[in-house]
Amino acid sequence: MAYGTTAIAQGSLGGYGSYVVGRAAQVYLEQGCTWGETGASTLIRGILAQVDKTSILYRLHSELGQTLGQTLGQMP
Repeated sequence: MAYGTTAIAQGSLGGYGSYVVGRAAQVYLEQGCTWGETGASTLIRGILAQVDKTSILYRLHSELGQTLGQTLGQMP
């Protein structure tokens, strides 16, 4: 049972990470292979902020933030 929960969590986080990386690459290429004036970090924060609050990606983002916040302290 524990293995199943771990597999679901890892798969979900992998899917979320893939979404963010894919979306960042899409924006990078659309902008002519540049991150723009604000830089990559700001762009990725913007992508994370645009995730639909009713989607599973938003839920994963929230859960990951809570887990990391508890483990590593507050996230920036």
